[in-house]
Amino acid sequence: MQISVQLYSVRDSFSADPAGTLRRLAEIGFTAVEPYRLLENAQILRTLLAENGLAAPSAHASLMTQEDPARVFAAAADLGVRTVVEPRWDAEKWTDERDIERTAERLGELASIAAEHGVRVGYHNHDVEARPVFDGRCGLEVLADHLDPGWCSSWTPSGRPSAAPTRPHCWTGSASASSSSTSRTARCRVR
Repeated sequence: MQISVQLYSVRDSFSADPAGTLRRLAEIGFTAVEPYRLLENAQILRTLLAENGLAAPSAHASLMTQEDPARVFAAAADLGVRTVVEPRWDAEKWTDERDIERTAERLGELASIAAEHGVRVGYHNHDVEARPVFDGRCGLEVLADHLDPGWCSSWTPSGRPSAAPTRPHCWTGSASASSSSTSRTARCRVR
């Protein structure tokens, strides 16, 4: 299992001194990081990841409202990122089933674009998506009902596909999804 440090968790240090921050993470013994603001940081990461022997198997980038998601996925592929994760979607979009259906449609569109670049799409859930609001079902369960099974997969720590409302997990997918292992991060993004 490869543990990635989510660079957002050290964003103040990374913003002030990207080279020093990545060097220190490598010195500590980390071999992978998870970038945030992928487009904004792509150029500096291209150089510094290699200099410090770090990989970036996944990254956070706002995708749902991205006007040119292909640009994000191209930058991801260039950096060796295999999964681009939407870090957060509007909490209000998780209170109406039709909004969740539209979210699933958008994630499907994004997954198709990502696949053209050899990249997968993920969604980093928070507590709002796991609250039981639809006759005891949570937003993640409603989302699962509307995701295209051809690109989406979800795994719990037990390894079984699930949309369990009590256990946060991440939805990842590409147009040619498989159950092959991907990098895991310490945020319960288990595949």
